[in-house]
Amino acid sequence: MCRSSNELDFFQMLFTGTQVDFDKFKSAPGAADNKAEIQAYFNRITGRTDIEVVEVTWQSEWRANLRMASTFRKGRVFIVGG
Repeated sequence: MCRSSNELDFFQMLFTGTQVDFDKFKSAPGAADNKAEIQAYFNRITGRTDIEVVEVTWQSEWRANLRMASTFRKGRVFIVGG
């Protein structure tokens, strides 16, 4: 997925799914070092070769932060909400 940021000519990309090898992105020391990997994934997933990744300024990995209580009730106390 690609969406425009607030600045002209800057875009954000989000890679998700089982076909993406996230370890390749993590193995390079910095975001700039992953430019070739990101370009290759972008070309493969979109089928487009007319768009060039010029610079990677930032990258991170997002993970859902799911927590579950081991018990919902203890005496007169009951956990509600989320």
